[in-house]
Amino acid sequence: MNIKILISIILTIILISLMSCAETDTSTLTETNEKKNAKGLSGTIVEPSILLNLVGGKQKEKILPLKIWEWNGTQQLVTTPSGGVPPNMSNLKMKANMCVLEHTSVINEDLSIGSSVRVIEEAECEWVLYMGDGALKKYNVGIMKIEIISTGSTGWTWSTSVESN
Repeated sequence: MNIKILISIILTIILISLMSCAETDTSTLTETNEKKNAKGLSGTIVEPSILLNLVGGKQKEKILPLKIWEWNGTQQLVTTPSGGVPPNMSNLKMKANMCVLEHTSVINEDLSIGSSVRVIEEAECEWVLYMGDGALKKYNVGIMKIEIISTGSTGWTWSTSVESN
């Protein structure tokens, strides 16, 4: 009788081990599929904006320039705020890989709200270091390569510029 109990326990342990090894990380799979599915999607250009986190937990909407850029894939590791709870909020920082967009690499192409576009590629970085005509800006937003359907022109723009159809 004791042998039957011992065999049952061993089989149960083996079964549980096999089941735990067969599990997959669905959050990683979902994220990967979302990035793959973004390619080739059609969309419409909307006014790009982001929410800036201000001191005291307030937020402010920032309208980004509606443009497309040539981007050579330049990325830079930069310290960014990681959030947190006051009063230690300012002490929490992390390094993020940022896509570097330069104001001087803007493509002189008419990109207007309502234009139809096709998403070609989405950059992996979730932050942009924007070297505009003033000071450097760090924005918590991605970029994507698009094709403007009416002209066939391609370039990189903010991920919040495209609303999928």
